[in-house]
Amino acid sequence: MAKKKFWYKKMKCPLCEAEFESIRVFSNAISVAKRDIFLRPTYQDVNPDWFSLITCPECYFTAYESDFDKILDNMSYDKLEVLRKSLLRAKQNFHVNFEPDRTLEDAHHIEILGLLTYLQADLPFKTAQLFLKMGWYYVDKNDLENAAISYSKSLKQFERAYSEDKKGQYSDGIMFYMSTLNIQLNQVKEGFKWLERLLKEYRGSNSHYVKAAKELWEEVRGSE
Repeated sequence: MAKKKFWYKKMKCPLCEAEFESIRVFSNAISVAKRDIFLRPTYQDVNPDWFSLITCPECYFTAYESDFDKILDNMSYDKLEVLRKSLLRAKQNFHVNFEPDRTLEDAHHIEILGLLTYLQADLPFKTAQLFLKMGWYYVDKNDLENAAISYSKSLKQFERAYSEDKKGQYSDGIMFYMSTLNIQLNQVKEGFKWLERLLKEYRGSNSHYVKAAKELWEEVRGSE
């Protein structure tokens, strides 16, 4: 019997109050085939990144599941109005397939919708993650110019996230991506500065970012 990949979760949109079912991925259906030197994963079957955001099919409001019910709570009236208008324009400009057979383009559009929310919510860490994934999309499309633009925006958001919480829960990951994004943007000296800081501050840690940082250090230094 084939393993089930998806399940449906009942949701209520906090923006337009529409009720809908969102597709979620069973954790045992996710398998990482490999990761590149920058920790970008390649999945064997289902790509969970395509389903990590929840989108209301009525108004296109989009957020990560952990934020979906609460991200609007601290958003000002003006920001909410900007978000509503942005989502309306997006709905007029592109259609998104929310079914399990969604494509890379659908996932890209959903990431754009997510960015509309997180930019208005002013949450730099998750905004940085979305810009990073957008960069991966453009790399897959061999659009290196837009990939570099997305990486630059991701880097700025990671820098903001780090400046606001230098010893936070995700600081090792933030430092890792600040280093890798700098390296990919040909700012190698700056990238290695962050690699060195990560390895120093998390010496002896079992963080997988530290292990990846060591491998990246050896890989890039070895190719010089």
